[in-house]
Amino acid sequence: MYRGLTSLIRTGSVLAFGVWAMACGDPSSAESMLSISGDARSGGARAATGLSAALGFRASGHSIDIVDVPVHGSFPADFRVDIYEPPPPAALAKASRQATGEPRVALAYLTAVNSDHPDTIYVADEVRVTPFACKDVGRADKFCLETRSEWCLTGYTDVGCYVENVFCPVGWTSEDQCVIESKGNRALAAGDIGEYFAGFSQNHQIVYLEEAAPKGSVTAAWFGRPDGIAAGYGLYEVRQLSAKEQAKAAVCFEESGGFERTAELFNEAHGTSYPTVRCDKSSDMPFCSDERNAERDEVDRLLELSHVELGCPLGNLEYTPVRDPARARISIVIDPEKPLAF
Repeated sequence: MYRGLTSLIRTGSVLAFGVWAMACGDPSSAESMLSISGDARSGGARAATGLSAALGFRASGHSIDIVDVPVHGSFPADFRVDIYEPPPPAALAKASRQATGEPRVALAYLTAVNSDHPDTIYVADEVRVTPFACKDVGRADKFCLETRSEWCLTGYTDVGCYVENVFCPVGWTSEDQCVIESKGNRALAAGDIGEYFAGFSQNHQIVYLEEAAPKGSVTAAWFGRPDGIAAGYGLYEVRQLSAKEQAKAAVCFEESGGFERTAELFNEAHGTSYPTVRCDKSSDMPFCSDERNAERDEVDRLLELSHVELGCPLGNLEYTPVRDPARARISIVIDPEKPLAF
């Protein structure tokens, strides 16, 4: 769920932003729920002209909602961004597998976008490529259909598909002889949502909690505040764990008896006596089935609780709350070649 945009880092000019965050109700915040302010200087030749700041909320696994926010001063230099509203409802989702006791959250990046940006960016979850081996489709230029590529997003009937047809002359020998004709929303074909931003924050993320995350909850542990998190917006530094750190986290869970502890929790809830939830080829435990089932979902939920109980890292991302936001720095990478590509 939280792979988000952190894997979309690209090289380019770096704009560094001084940041401070203020809680709702602080008089100095001018009633904003979060304020991000500072200055930005391009590290490359490309100036960030024609761009403005916005928030990119991950609305689902295959879409990003772009929300304009008031910008004071001049972007990218000497500006302040204020957030006055909660995130779009579609951006709210559970950060954990827990059914109760956990708030819904929304994740956002500070982005640089053109003024005519769309409200939502979609990325396909289904790609089909059909070869035709030079099918005659009655074109006036006698070109035949070689391949059709389709990028579709299931469950979104109003989005449709993006289609590219490749037409080539009979006996063609080079792709340069062919032409591509397309229709639909080209954004669906992007394998990388980041391609459609002129830039976005790389090392920080804005997190919104619809309700407080209580002490000991998975959500509180996930965002680096095991003693609990108040409702509202917060600023967090985000870092991908290295392969060595991920291996160390796995060892932590293994040596702490995490699989056995998870089995204890499962047994307490179901009146069973499984010694572990670790599966191998000979396991006949219901949650070891190749097919997803209710028992497997329950084990996955309890594995989260065991990680928190044993103090072992959750997932491959590390969230660190910015406790002194005045010293934080947000970086937006501006691609020197690509503006927002719509």
